[in-house]
Amino acid sequence: KMIFKKIAITITLIITITFAITSCHKKNTEFDYNLAIETVHDYVEAQQMTNLLLLTYFKAITDSTLMADSISIIDGAAVTLISDPSTMVFEYYNGAVNDGYGHTRSGRYTASTSSNFTTANAKVIFDFIKFTYDGDLITSNGFELTNGDLSVGFTFDVVASNINRDYGDTTGTIKYNIQETITITKDPSSPYHTSNDYFEVSGNNSGTARNDKIYSAQTEDGDKLVQRYSCNWMDVGSSIVELPEFIHNASVSFFNDGQCMNKYSITTNGTLFEKGYDVDY
Repeated sequence: KMIFKKIAITITLIITITFAITSCHKKNTEFDYNLAIETVHDYVEAQQMTNLLLLTYFKAITDSTLMADSISIIDGAAVTLISDPSTMVFEYYNGAVNDGYGHTRSGRYTASTSSNFTTANAKVIFDFIKFTYDGDLITSNGFELTNGDLSVGFTFDVVASNINRDYGDTTGTIKYNIQETITITKDPSSPYHTSNDYFEVSGNNSGTARNDKIYSAQTEDGDKLVQRYSCNWMDVGSSIVELPEFIHNASVSFFNDGQCMNKYSITTNGTLFEKGYDVDY
């Protein structure tokens, strides 16, 4: 009887250990597509918002009215140019203002530099003051842009840390950092901004999505992200998105056959998903 009892105990232990190992292995190999797609979509949301806020700034530094009168209306903002030190104030009066890209903005943000906005190697610092984007509060511990030599081309290095987009619908907060290079291609027919202008983005955007999952997105070589002044969304480029808390990473394609469309695609684990930048897709 003692022998049978020992055998029974041994068998029970083996079954318990096998079950534990199987459960652990299953847990480590499960892939939640919904969570992964949510995470990647929040990267796209963060990148697109950053693009559009910078687009307003890029328009301002090449705006004929602002240069002549030190005040202009750009993308729904009352933009004021102040000297000593050089500062641009982007003010959105009377609550939520449509920015012309399908989003609303309120409050203000500023861009300031100790030199001039078009001086080579000038560092421009952005501050957000009670600023909201689609009703979501935007804050940052450091958002800086450094000019290249603008006499030979419009190139800028953008470094931003701890940008927070705190969603007004209480779905959470996207927290992200960017280290990117932006190159503007201008319509040669005018020194001022036109609808034919566009800029390319290369570099890294990393952070935490609203679902608390971490991502790190890197643009692919030769496939820089393209933001046209005439389009609400990116329409060229691709990124590889590392998802360290998932067993599969993802890739994002913004190519839409040269068309301005509220659409992009995510591929993960061999499966393609089409998404809209904005909810009305």
